[in-house]
Parts: sequence; structure tokens; C-alpha cells
Amino acid sequence: MTNGMPKLRWRCSTHCDRGCFAAVYTINNVLVSVKSEHNHPPAAPRNVQITFSKNRKGGLLLELNGYTYRRHTNRLTNGMPKLRWRCSTHCHRGCIAAVYTINNALVSVKSEHNHLPAVRRKILEFIQSKRGKRLLLYEGYSYYATSGGPTIRWRCSTNSYCGCRATVHTYDDVILYTRGHHGHPPRIT
Repeated sequence: MTNGMPKLRWRCSTHCDRGCFAAVYTINNVLVSVKSEHNHPPAAPRNVQITFSKNRKGGLLLELNGYTYRRHTNRLTNGMPKLRWRCSTHCHRGCIAAVYTINNALVSVKSEHNHLPAVRRKILEFIQSKRGKRLLLYEGYSYYATSGGPTIRWRCSTNSYCGCRATVHTYDDVILYTRGHHGHPPRIT
């Protein structure tokens, strides 16, 4: 307690996994001190999109960067349910990778996968723009190609006038992953 206010210590989220001793201290949600330096590079940005789907038996799956996760445990964190999702290959491959979500938003990623993501072919749909360009149609949004070759980055068609930064990345017409969120309803051009 400092002047009747609780002083809170916030440890690096990798403390257990990587032994990082970096911490910050706050009083009344105001940063008052920083202790130690991180022993690792910063985590990757969290603006990647997670999606949900169903498995063959109807169970809920979380999809992230080509990997699928099954809901494992649920606990309350600050009064909100924090869900732990375990790699869907945990049982037959022993993969210990997991992700955590609160209100369907990704809050942390734990461990690396011990395998490559499964290749799941989704049949891609293409349309033609008013100007005759080939566009990718995915989940109601249209995208234009910004690179060629077997690996293609597709940018949301509204990028030039709305500034939408959502992208889809494909390899030989297989979706590898998506990035960003659309801040607008679908608009097919």
C-alpha cells in the first residue's frame, strides 16, 4: 500500500515459459516503476484474425494461422470467462500449443506447435470487377491481388478509399491465413 492505494505488480506474461523477470508497478492504474528488461523479443502483433468453425462431429473449433484448437478449460479472470483452447492434435500428436481468449478475442498464445498446420482446401471463389480485374471473394468481402506467383497477398478491395487493411494470404489457391479486421460491412465490387 502506498498512501492508502494498492501498488500492483504486473509480471511479463512469459515469466513461466521463458523465465522473464520484467515487471511493471502501478498505483491506481498509473505506471509508477519498471523493473528489469525482457530476456526475449516482443511478442508478434495480435492483429491476426481468429475464426470459428465446426469439426465433423459439430464441436466448436478455433482457427488461427492454419492451426485448429479445441476448447479445453474455462476460468474467470477479472469476472470474465477466459477460455483455454488446446491444439486439436493434442491427443494424437501430443502437441502442447494453446491459445487463450476472452470474449472471442485472442489474449495469449502458449508454446509452439510440434507439427505443421494441416492443409485444408477451401474452394476459393473468384469474381470479376467492373474493370475486368480478377478478385477473390472470401466471407462476403472482395480482395485484389497485390503480388503474383504461387504465394499471393490479397488486400481488401476497399483499401484505397476506406483504408481497410484486411488481407488474405494464399499459396496455390489455398488460404494460408488472414490478417486484420474489416471495419465495414461486406461490399462486393
